[in-house]
Amino acid sequence: MRDGWVKEVPGLSVREEFVLPDPVGRVEGYYILHSELATLPQNIGKGVRETNFVVAFSPEFSKSLALLVKLGLARRDEVNVPGGKVVPYELLVRLVDMLPRAGRGGGRIRLWCEEGRAPRREEWG
Repeated sequence: MRDGWVKEVPGLSVREEFVLPDPVGRVEGYYILHSELATLPQNIGKGVRETNFVVAFSPEFSKSLALLVKLGLARRDEVNVPGGKVVPYELLVRLVDMLPRAGRGGGRIRLWCEEGRAPRREEWG
């Protein structure tokens, strides 16, 4: 929302850089669609003029995402391939789901803070 009006921007089109404390370091933030953007203006009263939601990734992960988009794997329209049609995004999701998960956490990332400090990288689970 900008100046009280909803404005859509293409995914990964607005980039912000943040430097977070170790062990995270430098990350790249991008605007994404998130439920708070729709519900926040409705629930906190009048006068909201601007809302956005930024997700941050490491520069390496950002480059990987950009490559997937460039290759067309984020497309949500059907593409003709030998043997039928496929939606590239749905194919990508299925392939990622087939990857082995780290540990036994069901693919969840556990990150915690103790005594106001960020966990060391080796504590990430």
